[in-house]
Order: sequence, then C-alpha cells, then structure tokens
Amino acid sequence: MATSRGEQLAWVLAIGTATLTLAGLILLVLTLDHPPQGGWGFRGFPMIFAVGSGSVGWLIMVRRPENRIGLVLAVVGLLNGAQLFLTEYAAAGSRVSLPASNLAAWINAFIWVPTFTLMAGATALLFPDGKLPSPRWRVAAWIMVIGTIGVCAIIAVYPDAIDTPRLVERAFRLPIDDVLLNRASYVALFILAIGVVLSASSLLLRWRRASGVVRDQLKWLSLSILAVVATMWLSFVPGPTTSIFIFAIGSVPIAIGVAVLRHRLYEIDAVINRTLVFGALTAILTGAFAALLRLLQAVFVAVTGNESDAATIITTLILATAFVPLKRALEQIVERRLKTASQTVAALESTQQLAASVAAGSTALPAEELETLLRRVVREEVRAAIVDDGARPAGQ
Repeated sequence: MATSRGEQLAWVLAIGTATLTLAGLILLVLTLDHPPQGGWGFRGFPMIFAVGSGSVGWLIMVRRPENRIGLVLAVVGLLNGAQLFLTEYAAAGSRVSLPASNLAAWINAFIWVPTFTLMAGATALLFPDGKLPSPRWRVAAWIMVIGTIGVCAIIAVYPDAIDTPRLVERAFRLPIDDVLLNRASYVALFILAIGVVLSASSLLLRWRRASGVVRDQLKWLSLSILAVVATMWLSFVPGPTTSIFIFAIGSVPIAIGVAVLRHRLYEIDAVINRTLVFGALTAILTGAFAALLRLLQAVFVAVTGNESDAATIITTLILATAFVPLKRALEQIVERRLKTASQTVAALESTQQLAASVAAGSTALPAEELETLLRRVVREEVRAAIVDDGARPAGQ
C-alpha cells in the first residue's frame, strides 16, 4: 500500500523530534556538572512535551490524517525537541568551544513563542475535528499569528525583552532604544494573549452546541485544562513544585489524543468522578488535619505546658477513621450531580431528535404536545444563539 504524503510528513516530523530530543539528552548527560544559566523549570523538561506531543501528533496524523490537530501537535513536539537540543548545545558551548553555540542560544531565546501559540491557541481553535468552528474564527488565528511574529521579532532583536534576562549575545542590533523594545514586547505579548483567549472561548461555543461523542471529547480536554489552571500558580514558586505544573501541561496532548482517537473515550465520566472525589477529599483532609492538630496541641499546652507528638498521632488516627465514610459521602454527592447533568443532556438530545422527527413528518404528536415541544426547542436555540453572540470576536 502506497504511503500518503500526510503519513510521510508524520514520519519526518517524528524522526526529527526523536533525533533532536536524543541529541539534547546526550548533551545534557555530558554536561550534568555545567547546567545552562538562567531558564525556567527543571533541566530537560522540554523532553516531556517533545515525547508527549510528538507521539500523539504522529498517531493522529497516521490514523486521523484529516484532523489538523495531529500536525499541530507533531510540530509542537518538534519545536520542544529543538528547544531541548538548543538549550543543552548552548550550555555545552559555554564550557567548550562549539561552533554557533551563541546562535543556538539566540534561537532558543524565542523558540518557545510559536510553541506556546500552537499548544495554547491552535489546539483550542481546532479541537476536536481539526476545523475552525466557523470562518469568522480566522480572526483569532490571525491575531495569534501577528502576536507571535511580533514577540519573536522583538526577542530576536533584544533577547532580554519581557524583563527576562537570558544572557544571550545579540545576533544583530537595531538603532532602537532597549526600553522602547521592552515596552513593545509587552504590547506584542498582549496581542498574542488576546488571540489565545479568543481561541479558548471557541471551546465554550463548541460545548454549548455539542452532544454525544463531541461532548465527551470536550470533557477530556477540559479536565486537562483544569489541571493546568489549578497548578498554574506553582509556576511562579521557585523550587521543585514547578514540575507539577509542567506535568499538568504534559497531560494536555494526552487528553487530546484520547479524545481524537476515541481510545477509552467514554471513561471520562468515571475519571471526572474520581478527580472530583479525591480532589475534594484531599482538600478537606488537609484542612481538617491542620485545624485538628492545632487544636490538640493547644489542649496539650494548656494541660502539660508543652506540645506533644501524641497530638499528631491522635489527629492521624481520627482522620484515618473518617477517611472511608467521608470518601463514600463525597462519591454519592458527585455521582448524584453527574447523573443529574447526564439526564439533563440526554433529555435535551431526545427533545431535539423528536423535533427533527416531527419536522420530517415521520412522527405525529397531538397539538398540545407539539406546542410544548416547539417551545422547548425554541428556548434552547435562543439560549445557544445568545452564547454564540457573546463568544463572537469584536467586529464580527
């Protein structure tokens, strides 16, 4: 069987990603005692995105060649592989003489920008079928393109833009004041952010219009986005906690792969159930442990004059006893809520299907039931239209 051009491109991108990632890891191992200066996150973290996005992108390009999300993820994987290699090559070049090591550091200063745009913006705009929700959403895509080009161009001229010292020598200089370039970088970054936010809003529109398979696909992506948002604050905390946020981002391509390839797609409700239960359980137990421990220590201080390790032991035993009943109560609450929401969606879909059947003339209804049905359908359509107008970009 002849290999299609799309599959050939998938293999080229996958091999390129694997080569760059492997070369970057080799350089990392060889220069473990000489880490790169500056940077964000733990060393070598782009490998996670290169492997995750690259693998999922290759799978989608091979199995769902009509879905452009596969190409987007494959390119994201390639860019992350390149970022890993450039980072480690520049680090090695600062230790021993390597050709074009400063050029590698210069490119690495802005290669993250298109990576961010594709991952945060393009995937949201094209999910889940690889197509725009409607032609008017091209505006959001063009805003992201303009913002991306602007940020890349400014960092290329002034690597320390956005108040981020990168210790990179400039490849060339322009007769423009650095302060002005730094201000312009924030303007370009703001334009890029507007495009990304508009793209994300397209998911809300799809959710309102979705049913069945598409709604389950959106649930998978929403769950991973929720993990990213919930851990975003950790990206500003120095130390190993940043890795939690990085792994949360790494879950996004996996969720996209599950949704698009539909592998174990219908287990999303069970995943959401467990996430809500154990998330709430962790928060409740953490708060209860801190409050109860403080209360018991106060009692020991009042009675004996000193704090005691017995307070910790008693607190642990109490919470261990309450764990199972609390878990069961939370599971019942979550299951009840999810069941109610599922029944509401099923009822709406049934109403829409019945309305279509009546319109086609294949189903007859009494006048009173027909009037009730029409009112219900019109009410839902008006509500969807209001949401649609609210999500529409300005000027459209």
